[in-house]
Formats: sequence, C-alpha cells, structure tokens
Amino acid sequence: MQAMTAHQWLHAFEEDAAGDEVYRPAESEVPPARRPRERLTLDADGSARVSVGGPDDRSRALAATWSADGADIVVRVTRTLTARSTYRIVSVEHDRLVVRVS
Repeated sequence: MQAMTAHQWLHAFEEDAAGDEVYRPAESEVPPARRPRERLTLDADGSARVSVGGPDDRSRALAATWSADGADIVVRVTRTLTARSTYRIVSVEHDRLVVRVS
C-alpha cells in the first residue's frame, strides 16, 4: 500500500491495452498531452481524489474513497462530472498502477 499512497498518479493513456489503463507517478517521464490527463491521488486514510478534465478542459478534482475488494483496490468517486464513478486497481507496482475498465 505504501507505493500506492506515495504518489499522485497520471493516466499514461499511451500505454493502455486490452481494457486496462496504465497510471504512472506524476514525477515520472509522462509526456505532455493535448487533453487533460486523469489523476488519482490515494491517501493512507482511505480518502482519494480523482482529477478529470472538465467541459473547458481544465482539471477538476473530485472527492473519492478507496478500499480493498479482494485482491483489488476500488476507488469510488462520491460525486462525478462524468459517467465513470469507479476505478478498479488490479495491479500496483512502485512506478505503475493498472486500472481495469469494465
């Protein structure tokens, strides 16, 4: 869990494959993008923030919570600006999170 809560995570959509989204630490070499990158911030107390692009392309931070669900970590956005309200983290490494899209 320490690796997961030690960073703010950026969606590295260039690395996405087969229904999985890849997130990298914000301090890593993620290239600039024309569209806003989603960000996940997971705090040790179970709170979280999900930042998504708003209608004017500015990033909007949404309150969320996270908890374990078997071997996965589930992030639930409490009030969403988009259709997506759940992020299921299926893999955690020190420099990479994998989120399963369902």
